[in-house]
Amino acid sequence: LGCGHGGWIYFLKKHLYTNVAGVDISAEQVDFAHELGISEVELGDLDSFIDSESNVDVVLMMDILEHLTIAESDEILRRIAGRLVPGGKLVIHVPNGEGLFGQRIRYGDLTHETCFTPKSMRQLLTPLGFRNIRCFEDRPIVHGFKSAVRRVLWDLGTLYPRLLLTAETGQRRFILSQNMTVIAS
Repeated sequence: LGCGHGGWIYFLKKHLYTNVAGVDISAEQVDFAHELGISEVELGDLDSFIDSESNVDVVLMMDILEHLTIAESDEILRRIAGRLVPGGKLVIHVPNGEGLFGQRIRYGDLTHETCFTPKSMRQLLTPLGFRNIRCFEDRPIVHGFKSAVRRVLWDLGTLYPRLLLTAETGQRRFILSQNMTVIAS
């Protein structure tokens, strides 16, 4: 949902997934997807697209919920939950309100309505029947020398805030990146 030029669809097809579809409200993004040969991207809104699908295994919502009010998020997630097969997965990417620089993302776009924390995502998803809600930090992914250096700097740079949060809360797992990924079934 909100697939832009179809990068995720391209990735899934490259990894031999065959029954994929995407929607975006931007005609420019859809045209670009088609120029790239990604014909599974269609122009439309989330509501119509969700209503046209059923028995869905996985839904990707990358950078969408922050543009909606909590009531709108609740409504769209409720409808998605009704379209997923039992055990189906919902993958969400959102600004992280507890991240060290999360407010940079939250307020970096005038169309952002909100941001989330792991706790608020559970508050949103649990009443809709989602279970096994897991939240992940968007750490630098190592794919070469420069990214390895970035990862080491991230791990070292977040050590002190993690220690302070552990001292204050007694907990040990924190998501400090600007964005986070949430997976629920």
